[in-house]
Amino acid sequence: ACILCQANPAASTYSFGLALAIDQNLTLKGNRDAKRSFSKAGRENIHWLAYEEPFPANIWEDLPVEDAAKIFEPQSGTQRVVALFEQFPAQPVHRSVIQDVGQQLDPMKRVRLNGGARDHLHPKGVVVLSGTQDGPLLRELRIKLGRQYLVTFQPKTPAELDILKRNTYNLKGFIPAF
Repeated sequence: ACILCQANPAASTYSFGLALAIDQNLTLKGNRDAKRSFSKAGRENIHWLAYEEPFPANIWEDLPVEDAAKIFEPQSGTQRVVALFEQFPAQPVHRSVIQDVGQQLDPMKRVRLNGGARDHLHPKGVVVLSGTQDGPLLRELRIKLGRQYLVTFQPKTPAELDILKRNTYNLKGFIPAF
């Protein structure tokens, strides 16, 4: 069995799948090293687990240099993470970005309460939701978020605030913006 991967940078897509490397799926002749590839018929026998899926968003791609510099300006890792979330409100942010911005081995400490970004964002009416820890809450708020991502959320109605409260979200220091 083979795991097959392909990427199309021009289209910003990727694919990966599974296939058997058996004679029926391979070309008759190999290259100079006798390596064979999947034939046209063999490519039809690939079981695609993801096919032409979009690459994950690169939040830095369209960010002006001066805005990126503002994120990295603070000395404190927590303040840099706060600046990151403020720069990208309601946009999914991958944990690896938080690690890069927080610049410490335990980057999620820069997000938590008790000294993290949540302490700074709650008084502004903003919560940080985690794809790993907030699944039921995300579903009720109809927010789609991968497990390795975090996103800020600012409730705009009493009903949204009630959803946060009902899901036992820790709202220490939270002040609604409405």
